[in-house]
Amino acid sequence: MLSDQIEERLKGFAYAHEPGRVIVFDEAHATFHGRHSVHTLRLYAGGWRCDCRMWHALQHAYGTGWCRHSLALERILESNLIPQAVVVLA
Repeated sequence: MLSDQIEERLKGFAYAHEPGRVIVFDEAHATFHGRHSVHTLRLYAGGWRCDCRMWHALQHAYGTGWCRHSLALERILESNLIPQAVVVLA
């Protein structure tokens, strides 16, 4: 039983060092604590969508949605993710 757990952990570490592997996310969301309220961001194939008014206003006006929350989240994730990782959205 313990040997199964050790083997599983070793395989996990080995997979983590193989940048050619593909990770598929079916659904991802984040909660962002802004200065005045809490916002929910969801990851879709086109990027992050935020529930704030500015994201929807920019989406409507320019056809591309972004806001201070999605920009901050992308920068946080960029600095904390492995650069060699390949991400495919399902």
